[in-house]
Amino acid sequence: MKNTEPAGALPLPFSGKNYHKNESDCSQDEPCAICGKGIRSPTWYVRVVDGGGRFASEEEVVPEASDMGWHAIGNTCIGENPALRAIARLGLP
Repeated sequence: MKNTEPAGALPLPFSGKNYHKNESDCSQDEPCAICGKGIRSPTWYVRVVDGGGRFASEEEVVPEASDMGWHAIGNTCIGENPALRAIARLGLP
């Protein structure tokens, strides 16, 4: 999903136009955290916090109850949302 936010703005997790449909249609274990499309071999991961309300950096301190862990993000979505590269990581921590 192309990010239409101002440059540097992060998209919201699980917010792609057809996220829920894509997620239910994907046969892979890892749906993209933005668009919901299946990722066969995840490379990039982003940390989701605040009950799925936003992405956070690895260094950010958040209450344990708020941290939803690391979720895969597809190459297309990270390419269309370059601000995510600042907080995403290659592989799981």
